[in-house]
Amino acid sequence: SKATAATLVKELPCDQGSLVLYPASKKAATTLEEGLESRGATVVRLNTYSTEPVENLDPKIVQEAVRADVVTFGSPSAVRAWVDLCGGALYEHITSAEGVFQPAYVCIGETSAEACANCELPDVFYPENPGMDGWAETVFLALDL
Repeated sequence: SKATAATLVKELPCDQGSLVLYPASKKAATTLEEGLESRGATVVRLNTYSTEPVENLDPKIVQEAVRADVVTFGSPSAVRAWVDLCGGALYEHITSAEGVFQPAYVCIGETSAEACANCELPDVFYPENPGMDGWAETVFLALDL
């Protein structure tokens, strides 16, 4: 089993006519609710929180960030915020000299890794089973490369 919406759609007990209360992030995809509805459930989604990206950072912090060995992401919105805030500086950094590389990107799970792929970030790693332990192990593996 995996902690992804697509897996939960298949594995959650749900019969025709089930009522499901689904607290979620305002930014969460509709995968889970649409999947359960396709199985006959009535889904009541409550957008109980939202994540908002930082809109600007001190340029010195950005310069330090793009030189990191590993950058971690816990959500797709974090990936998009990284690209929006650091993408230009990252491009300048990796094109500034020969032998300069991008950081490795380590995601908490597959959904964030897909966001990295959509943003064309290379060297993306994520644990097979999402969660803190696997995420931490994956960071250590990426550092060892």
